[in-house]
Amino acid sequence: MYFFVSLKPLWKSFIKNMSDDITVRVFRPEDSKQVKKIFVDGMNWIMPTYPNTILRAIQYHSPIVYTSVFIVLLTLYSQITYYFTQSIALSTILSVIYLLISVLIYSAVIYLYCHKMKDDFVALSLGADLKDIHEYYNKGVNRFWVAIDDRTGEVVGCVGILEKDKDVLELKRMSVRSDMRRRGVGVKLMEALEAYCVGKCKKIGLGTSILQPPAMTLYRKRGFTLKGTQYVSWFVPIYFLWFEKEM
Repeated sequence: MYFFVSLKPLWKSFIKNMSDDITVRVFRPEDSKQVKKIFVDGMNWIMPTYPNTILRAIQYHSPIVYTSVFIVLLTLYSQITYYFTQSIALSTILSVIYLLISVLIYSAVIYLYCHKMKDDFVALSLGADLKDIHEYYNKGVNRFWVAIDDRTGEVVGCVGILEKDKDVLELKRMSVRSDMRRRGVGVKLMEALEAYCVGKCKKIGLGTSILQPPAMTLYRKRGFTLKGTQYVSWFVPIYFLWFEKEM
């Protein structure tokens, strides 16, 4: 146990050393291509796999709901199969098989629906603020930053801030390249953004989804608190969360 505890300071030191090679600066037009790629790859990365979709579908509804649905379907399948087979044993086996098939079909529909939502969101974003980042985020208090790997000169992360309401600025497009996650890039981006927001607003707001646990952990560590939850629908096991931080 002591061995693992003693590794914690070493791990923190490693992360700090990695982030020392990261510089955060204001977005430049030539960064656009890399920023869009990081955004699209990030959206693809957070999407659940099909097996994970099944687990999410089961966890999404309360045990009472899916147990009730299972009982109703099992009873219905049993009645139908018994009518045709006149065999209790065979109708029971077939009913269980049909129930499993129903779960797989339900999960497949959710899986495809979630990916369609993602594709629609990516297309909408690329046609809105990410179409011309420099123009969109260079108005008023709006700003956009990129994290640069000093060793390669490549963009490895990004984040923006938009004026949402009076005294409220909204964090947008927080994304870190997949091979650079857990290396302090997100922290550096948040530090730059929060330093900029001091004196410009009373609070920072941001929206994220249940599909982004690492992002939620980062936001909570930075002092953001959950203020609201919005479910996509009763059918889809995804919900969005709104966080805020007082400045």
